Amino acid sequence: MPSDWTGVAWSTNATNRRITELYVNTNGLTGTLNVSALTALEELDCENNKLSSLNVSGCTALDFLYCNDNNLTSLNVSGLTALEELICANNYLTSLNLSGLANLNYVDCRKNYFASTSAITGTGSITAFAGWDDGANDFYFAPQNKPSTYYSVNIGTFKGGSVTAGSKSAAAGETVTLTVSPYTGYELDAITVHRTGSTTTVTLSGTGSTRTFTMPDSDVIIDATFKAATAAQILWEQALAVIVAATYDVPQSAAATEADLAAWLADYINGLLQTANINLSLKAADIWIISGSFAPVTSGTNGTFTFFPLPPNVSVSTLIDGTIVAGAVGNAKTDNYPSLQAYVQNGVLHVNGLAIGAEWRLYNVMGTLIYSSVANAPETTMPLPQRGVYIVTDGKTTVKVVN
Repeated sequence: MPSDWTGVAWSTNATNRRITELYVNTNGLTGTLNVSALTALEELDCENNKLSSLNVSGCTALDFLYCNDNNLTSLNVSGLTALEELICANNYLTSLNLSGLANLNYVDCRKNYFASTSAITGTGSITAFAGWDDGANDFYFAPQNKPSTYYSVNIGTFKGGSVTAGSKSAAAGETVTLTVSPYTGYELDAITVHRTGSTTTVTLSGTGSTRTFTMPDSDVIIDATFKAATAAQILWEQALAVIVAATYDVPQSAAATEADLAAWLADYINGLLQTANINLSLKAADIWIISGSFAPVTSGTNGTFTFFPLPPNVSVSTLIDGTIVAGAVGNAKTDNYPSLQAYVQNGVLHVNGLAIGAEWRLYNVMGTLIYSSVANAPETTMPLPQRGVYIVTDGKTTVKVVN
């Protein structure tokens, strides 16, 4: 192994050190990668290379295997009894045998040469997989012949932030997801995608930290500029650090409804910010309650809740957990607005029960705003940029969905 490679973790046994984690993703590797002698290996990430063969036989301690985005025509995972997660998407596999992998609970084998679900065998012992391409399960299967031509996604180095792509290459017509990450004190000013050797731009969609575009039939170049954040944004970053560091134990008397809880949290957070000499205050409307397990009065059991603070003109926040301390109050309950409903099917978000003329928002699990719109109909749909947990809210009701 070249001495200048990073991404190697060793066991803590001083007398018999063994490699337990190996990260060689995006290293331009070709040919065969043979790790069969690394019997203590627990995690291998060799994605985004050009490997034609991978030998993991004998790696009985392997828990996580990420070999997606390579040129693999076959993959032998037999005997990997500890394997919990396998991502082998975007290769040239024509079959996959998962027999005997009783600990396996997540597989992504999309965009291979599988003719049908029958090309994947040995799923009978995997009780977590009840069906194919079922949004309620972790096993996703989408038969799709891999295109013969892939085009490169080229990203430079930028001052003030970075941009990463979900894939280093894509076929014409495929959706490419970009993640924008400004450095502290910066924000995104502009981002464009254009064909290599041309000034023709490609249409970008999305807001916040996520952008998507449809790959054209040519290589593309991503350009981005970042500018110094405003004083208000820097102030919010300072405030958010204080908010995240705090503990939230709310008396049940202050949590009879979600509105009551939001008001208590706003007052409590404002006290924290005042103590920290941060000149910023929140309103109850700036507190978004994501979920709650509100304890009945008679149970004497503490409840829990999750929220994130998001004042106007702010696009970055984070999810925070808290506790509702049981106590004697009236009929503790949460405000319930059953009109808003959301679910995901085949990667598409479906939202029902929107109030026409009212704003609704979509956040990722980190609280980053992905999309916002004013409803012009009670129902709407939109493709989700990538797998993960999303939060849909109209300011009254909040729904969590999983793609």
